[in-house]
Amino acid sequence: MLQSNNSFLPATAFVVAIVFYSFFLLLGPFPLQDADTFWHIRTGQWILEHAAVPFTDFYSYTAAGKPWSDAQWLAEIFYALAYNLAGWRGVVMLAAATMAAVLGALCFYLLRRFRFSVAIGFAVLTAVATTPHYLARPHLFSYLILVIWMSALLDAYDDEKFDLPPLLIVAPLMILWTNIHGSFTLGLLLLYIFAGCCFYQSFIRRNYRKCRRLLVMAVMVSVCALITPYFLSTAFMTPKLLSMNFAHHYIVEWRSPDFQGRTFRLGYVVAIFVAIAGFGIRLRGPRLIAFGVFMVLGLSYIRGLMMFFFVAPIILARPAAAAAAYLSPQDDKASVNDRRVDPVLRFLHKRSLAFVAGGIAFAALITVSAWWRQDIVPSKRITPSAAIDFVREANITGNVFNWYGFGGYLIFSDIPTFIDGRAELFGDAFASKYFNTEKLVDINKAFETLDEYKVSWVVFPPHEPLAQALGRSAAWDRAYSDEYSVVYVRKR
Repeated sequence: MLQSNNSFLPATAFVVAIVFYSFFLLLGPFPLQDADTFWHIRTGQWILEHAAVPFTDFYSYTAAGKPWSDAQWLAEIFYALAYNLAGWRGVVMLAAATMAAVLGALCFYLLRRFRFSVAIGFAVLTAVATTPHYLARPHLFSYLILVIWMSALLDAYDDEKFDLPPLLIVAPLMILWTNIHGSFTLGLLLLYIFAGCCFYQSFIRRNYRKCRRLLVMAVMVSVCALITPYFLSTAFMTPKLLSMNFAHHYIVEWRSPDFQGRTFRLGYVVAIFVAIAGFGIRLRGPRLIAFGVFMVLGLSYIRGLMMFFFVAPIILARPAAAAAAYLSPQDDKASVNDRRVDPVLRFLHKRSLAFVAGGIAFAALITVSAWWRQDIVPSKRITPSAAIDFVREANITGNVFNWYGFGGYLIFSDIPTFIDGRAELFGDAFASKYFNTEKLVDINKAFETLDEYKVSWVVFPPHEPLAQALGRSAAWDRAYSDEYSVVYVRKR
């Protein structure tokens, strides 16, 4: 007999997770391509050293002393511990395990709502669509919480138990989420959408007792969102980031998706809508509202598109299975040899123990082999290590004007930055001044900015417009250059 709801489906989700873990680990240094990874690790180390969280900026000289709410402090501790224990290999392993857990959690929900092969196929398609955003940063943890959060809300809503029982799941999740990533505000919005729809349904049925329970749950989860060292301030971070219109043109994850550059993503989005129309999938109530919210986010921001890819299969699973019998999960009482049973399920069910053991063994082998790899280090494109070594050896001091992508490494190297990846700290007006200087929109204003902030030296990639202009200026000397960075020093 098939035991889908007892042990086989969790075991399948576990195998899927460890297979994806092995795949992500095989990508080696891929998640170390983002400069923010540097300052996240350094901040985690600072928190561990001081047993406190930062409340003011001490990484830059342009915003030094300015209030700073680090909504990602708990995730940064995780990355710092991984780095302290195993260096960059530890960071990559943590990122791979987290991303694999996201896909494992997604797969587990889909296996309970979809035909077996369809659920596995959706997990694979989601992995392909989201892998380019597989970066060692706190947002990976937020994806995991988002998948679990959405699954819990839908299960409670579908089972008509959306009141106090879900509190046992969502309240602890919210406390964790609010200390891991600023996207917890999206989780609150989803909760309010589902609770609001349930409240309306209960109110028109005059079930006032349930209405009270829903209000209590919404208030208690909202209070859980305040259990953070920063209290209310982190709740305003996401709206502040979304309002930085100028910076969005330069910060990749906040740009609108470029479907011409990523044709698979466009195909996947179109396929989702074709499936909705073709199978006659009907979305109602909070499902429809949540799908619309994620669609807007997905078409507005690359980060939002990643969340859409993770959440869309969860939202569509039950309505799709109801609309098309082929997509529905297998009958638990069906015989393993029944030809009506999904052939992939039948094949794997007969060899479940072998697949679990084989998956664990393969993941262990890949993990061990990672210790012998010498290439698991951050990309040289964001690591001007040779340039910084030269600056220290030459005793070059004073204020630096750094490229945005070098900010993380400068923080990691304990050099006060002009700007770095904490865009919400600097604000849109400052970001505008920086990027206009970097891109040399007005050469006179660019040099005025360098004078205004008493910049003594500049570290930039050689191809950037500002770097090329400094090379032609009589007021600056090129002190160092290589393939990835160039250092200019102001003449005395």
